[in-house]
Amino acid sequence: EVAEAMVSAMRDLKGCQRVYVVRPLGDDDFDVIASSNVPGELRLSQTLISEASAGQVAQLMSGAAPDTRSHSLIELDIQSALCAAVSAGGQVDCYLYVDSRGGEDRIEKDTAAFCQALVGIAGLAIERILSAEMEDRRRQLDQDLRSARNAQELLFPPKEGGDNSAG
Repeated sequence: EVAEAMVSAMRDLKGCQRVYVVRPLGDDDFDVIASSNVPGELRLSQTLISEASAGQVAQLMSGAAPDTRSHSLIELDIQSALCAAVSAGGQVDCYLYVDSRGGEDRIEKDTAAFCQALVGIAGLAIERILSAEMEDRRRQLDQDLRSARNAQELLFPPKEGGDNSAG
């Protein structure tokens, strides 16, 4: 739900034709959690994702000098792009990746600030969800321990003061 909300918030901004929330599965592989449903193969700039891992919004904006960071930017015909890591609990949980290609509208410069705020809010939401899940697991474990203790008391006689009828 958090990923879908991020895609929804970004999708209507100018130049944000491709919006993905992806979770890394390995060095060059990603699981798409949510997307703007742009048809075609998922192809992301590894350079932008690597830069976003440092905690800032990695960006390639229009009007800048030609970008020589990666051949993937040229191969993908990326005109402008943003990538930001969503962190929860001090670790990168997923990435918000946005780009425009070819003759599409370019991402506006102030979109980077919005993107940074959005991933911050998403990180807090994910932390809250994870905290609630941990609390639910703790409660379930407590219940399981109580049930096990009750079963043990039924199966085993008390340690002291068993049957006093022999006296």
